[in-house]
Amino acid sequence: MEPNPNDELRRLRNDVERLSFEAQRKEREVSLLTGVIIRLETDLVRNSDSTPPQATIGGANLRDLLQLSQQALMALDADIRLMRRKVLCRAPTNLAEGVQDFLTKAMREAMIRRGVEYDDGADCDWKEPWIIYQRNGQADDTRLLALRDSRRGVPSRVVGGRYDITVACDTLIGLSRWRGIH
Repeated sequence: MEPNPNDELRRLRNDVERLSFEAQRKEREVSLLTGVIIRLETDLVRNSDSTPPQATIGGANLRDLLQLSQQALMALDADIRLMRRKVLCRAPTNLAEGVQDFLTKAMREAMIRRGVEYDDGADCDWKEPWIIYQRNGQADDTRLLALRDSRRGVPSRVVGGRYDITVACDTLIGLSRWRGIH
């Protein structure tokens, strides 16, 4: 008896569907495990005095984030999801300024509501960091941070295209990864 092409096609479709479901299940498992690992790492860091006070996720102070209660973290997760959805799916406007205004304002407000120190660089002065960057005697990390900070307050970057959007985006990406939000 010769194989029926329709039966073979049906079998192949079933195999593809089964493999697709299996791949989705594995992806969810990996996502859940990543979240567990991140939470365990967070608990370890939270219970340690080794977190430097200047450590940040984007513009948000890491120590402040680690001190948030579970309830505050869940509320932050909801804010992160909303920001991602608005910026990626339903941007407030087709113009870049609308997206920038929404995200920078939403990120600042989310951090303020939770008492998290947040520096998006919008009010930075570029001259002092530039002087620090030029000093060869300073530590390398200090000079690199000064170079970055000197770019924040450059007038041409502030007028019509504030630097705070890049910090807000970095913060959103970092918080999303930290909290396992996709």
